[in-house]
Amino acid sequence: MENPIRNAVRCFLIENDRVVCIEHKVNCIGYYDIPGGKIEDNETSYS
Repeated sequence: MENPIRNAVRCFLIENDRVVCIEHKVNCIGYYDIPGGKIEDNETSYS
């Protein structure tokens, strides 16, 4: 069985040559990511 396609969005917030990042840890290892999330069934991919 194939995995269904998961639609999501990402947002690059840039101001004064700085980018917003999110830091999170998994099993004591730190990761950086960019803000975003899964698009819910009742949402659109645009505003």
